[in-house]
Amino acid sequence: MLFFNNKKINSLSLIITQRCNLKCSYCYLSREKNDISKEVLKEASDFFLKTPGINKKVIFVGGEPTLKTELIEFEIKYLKYFNKLAQKKIQTIINTNGTILNKNVLKLYEKLDYIAVSMDGQEYSHNLNRKTINGKTTFKTVIKNIEIIKKLYPQKLIINKVISSNNYQNLLEDILFIYSLNPKAILWNLALEDGQWTEERLGGLYNQVKKLRKWAETKDCNRNFKKVFPRIYQTEKHKCVLDSLTINPKGEFYHCEILANLHKDCLGNLKQGVFRQDLIDCRFSLKEKRCKLELCRHCNQICLNDFNQKNNKKRRIAKEYLKKAQSIILK
Repeated sequence: MLFFNNKKINSLSLIITQRCNLKCSYCYLSREKNDISKEVLKEASDFFLKTPGINKKVIFVGGEPTLKTELIEFEIKYLKYFNKLAQKKIQTIINTNGTILNKNVLKLYEKLDYIAVSMDGQEYSHNLNRKTINGKTTFKTVIKNIEIIKKLYPQKLIINKVISSNNYQNLLEDILFIYSLNPKAILWNLALEDGQWTEERLGGLYNQVKKLRKWAETKDCNRNFKKVFPRIYQTEKHKCVLDSLTINPKGEFYHCEILANLHKDCLGNLKQGVFRQDLIDCRFSLKEKRCKLELCRHCNQICLNDFNQKNNKKRRIAKEYLKKAQSIILK
């Protein structure tokens, strides 16, 4: 049994299934059809709840996790059972594309703390990239399901927006539309993996962020605008990035869902009880505000692909614009 007696893991993402009913244009999914087993779920819970720290977050991701509600139900039940001894404060979240809403899904949502639905904005922006395997658009289905979720669980709704190279021009209008849905929070991420970003488009995104910030400052707004830039670009807070891990259906550890689905930079294997020793031994210095070796920050794959070390100029330009945009939205 793998056990970290000195690493505080706050967040664990579980890839419930690699199956999905959509084929989004910017998706990094490997298109495998593996489902996580109950054995891996139990071992993941045992490992996670034994790590230091009281506040824990379990995130159910995919693929599309609502395709396998029975596995999530099992994990929630097991977490509650195991936590009678561990005595942790566990928050559960599901990341879903929002296209599936049946009795089993509604029953599951009742037991979760938050429901994070992927919605890229207005109908035009959303339908540009989020389509079914057969090429059908999904906006009308998702917005209908969001209204049902809002009615039943108004305090649970989170909206995840992806900014891509073909919808960034509509950022302000898209965020305003999402804001009108009154979610608990709006999270947005940049799809660098779509491979079509240029210096001109990054500059355009920067200008859109400035417009968004100006709107937020002139409106009596208590909404928390949160930006989930790739970890290597985060500047607002120094911390060990190993405080969150992802486990795939095979029981392999990764820094994030993207790397897990790309099978890149595997950190270890839960079932085999192994983990990279250099990362376990690495220490985060509060005084120096950095890790001893900064091994995890050397990752060249996180949300990058076209922005990797083989194209240093493009990587540098991307980093510059992203830092500018982040500094504005996080003021």
